[in-house]
Amino acid sequence: MTNADMPSLGHFVQTFFGDHLTRQRNLRPNTVLNYRDAIKLFLAFSADHHGKDVTQLGFTDVGADTILAFLSHLETTRNCCVRTRNARLAALHTFYRYVAAREPRVLALCQQVAMIPVKKARETPAAYLGKGDKERLCPVRASTAKLVRQYLRERGLEEVHDAPLLVGMNHHPLTRHGILRAVQRRVRTAAATLPSLAAKRVGAHTFRHAAAIHLLRAGNALPVVRSWLGHVSVVTTDHYTRIDLEMKRRALEATEPVPSPRQGSWQRNPDLLQWLEAL
Repeated sequence: MTNADMPSLGHFVQTFFGDHLTRQRNLRPNTVLNYRDAIKLFLAFSADHHGKDVTQLGFTDVGADTILAFLSHLETTRNCCVRTRNARLAALHTFYRYVAAREPRVLALCQQVAMIPVKKARETPAAYLGKGDKERLCPVRASTAKLVRQYLRERGLEEVHDAPLLVGMNHHPLTRHGILRAVQRRVRTAAATLPSLAAKRVGAHTFRHAAAIHLLRAGNALPVVRSWLGHVSVVTTDHYTRIDLEMKRRALEATEPVPSPRQGSWQRNPDLLQWLEAL
């Protein structure tokens, strides 16, 4: 079957985002953006892979073989980790399940895509985090509040209560990508004096995990950390509160057995009380 006989790929992409994810499933805007990024990357790769314009792509161009090539491209060319690879595949799985339920002519193609497995990722603790469209209220130290007020005064915004705190060169609020770039610039600068940072994947999310670790080290219970991070369930918080090496060391020291005193034989010392005294 040729692309001419197939349903329009563009039509399903539009209805997937314009109706299914937003109206029917009512997903959060950031979740929809994650789906968008995955599909956008895949379509751009597929067009380049087949030497076509994106507008010329059809379902015969975006089958299982193309998806496997795309996943390999993510890991080898874009240097994405296995988790990112799996996240992109999960978005594609969702899209193809949506198409399969509505268009029998591409059911076989969608079934082949559904059979592409996720890769097993090594369980590693997050480096030393939540969705950006939730409102969270957290206390700040007096010294932090003083710095924020000073910063707002310098911008002439001290009396404006709804002004964005972090803005770019154009004075618009920083996007998540803008914040990530700012963090990465600081990491590159800091790596000059702390070389180990160069090998770490540090992003804005890293600060959430660092806060959770510091709260745990200070002796706070897991429900307190959950409330601080704004999670609904404490199960979600568990991912961000992996016990680090310092906490493991302290736990080991707490279980260190008390050394046994040197004990002589009471049979060599007829005075039992003296023997007990020498223990």
